[in-house]
Amino acid sequence: MKLTKLISTANKPWLIVAVLYTLTVVAVSLYPLPEMHWQRGSDKTVHFFMYFFLYAVWRAAGYRSLRLLIVLAGFGILIEILQGILPVHRTADFWDATANVAGILTAYYIWPGSPEDNPEGAP
Repeated sequence: MKLTKLISTANKPWLIVAVLYTLTVVAVSLYPLPEMHWQRGSDKTVHFFMYFFLYAVWRAAGYRSLRLLIVLAGFGILIEILQGILPVHRTADFWDATANVAGILTAYYIWPGSPEDNPEGAP
């Protein structure tokens, strides 16, 4: 599907929110942070909700397909891989990636959309 068609069928204000939120997720995920001492597992909750809302804002922008689910899950996994590769003093964590994907899947199953919500040709 062409990018112009994807953009033209989107809810413009929510598309702006979705893009800005996505950029924020990238920045927060890849910015070097001082060492933080989390309660065991509490950062997984942050990951879960960060990606839950990532799906939610893209859903509000008008994107409702399984393709969105796959792209965002891949994005969440890629961010974790980049944390392990880039010199940002962060580490890749399997359980963080799992929490990312779990947040996306939960949001998807809460708002899966329907054929009426996603007319032919809509993203």
